[in-house]
Amino acid sequence: MVLQAEGMSHRYGGHKKEAGATSGRDFSPGAGHMVLVSGASGYIGRRLIPELAGRGYPVRAMVVSAASAYEKIWPGIEVVQANALDYTRLKTALDGVDIAFYLIHPLHLRQRQHELTDRVAARNFAAAAGEAGVKRIIYLGGLGDVRCESGSPLYQRRMVEEELRQGSAAVTTLRVAVIIGSGSAC
Repeated sequence: MVLQAEGMSHRYGGHKKEAGATSGRDFSPGAGHMVLVSGASGYIGRRLIPELAGRGYPVRAMVVSAASAYEKIWPGIEVVQANALDYTRLKTALDGVDIAFYLIHPLHLRQRQHELTDRVAARNFAAAAGEAGVKRIIYLGGLGDVRCESGSPLYQRRMVEEELRQGSAAVTTLRVAVIIGSGSAC
């Protein structure tokens, strides 16, 4: 199985070094690098957290609603309540984090609100990650034609990616089409 992302190629059982990557960085589980999963209560986040923890990564889950509800779901995982639109809480959530998964996607808003909220959230995340010294943001974007029409969901995903890239942390984008499974939005 091959995972491909912009600027990165990883083949299970082998590893290709990312262009421009610093050879001194060890992001293996035993290295103790804190991983933040934003959007932790969503479909991907809920499944990613136990995978990362099971592989030995120290994980911090970022949720918008009360953190106490999730502490029972993920025993041993640090859960923080923060919103990417609240810069102060976001900075606190990112403090001490080396790698941050950006899985934030406000599905419940109207089209225009959605686009503005997406951009502000991504801009805040990139800036707060830079201040906190986050080394890498891993973003789950959309797969499709890059020349997509303004206002389309794929266009919004591209705008979020561009906002994240304005910060100082390196960004790895994983492009997916549709994610279908038990409990997904599809």
